[in-house]
Amino acid sequence: MICSRLLDPGELSVLMLAKELQTTAVLDEKATRREAVGLAVRFTGTLGLLQLALKRKRMK
Repeated sequence: MICSRLLDPGELSVLMLAKELQTTAVLDEKATRREAVGLAVRFTGTLGLLQLALKRKRMK
């Protein structure tokens, strides 16, 4: 169950889409990350996304 009072519509959409597609969500807000854990949605933050881009040589 999602505590939607803590999350805005965009954050809810990201969580639901990531769960439906079984993919990793990019989340930075603590409340949203807590909900992701409860929903068993994998997530990373902006820094994790940047690290991945550097690792895959998508950025210099």
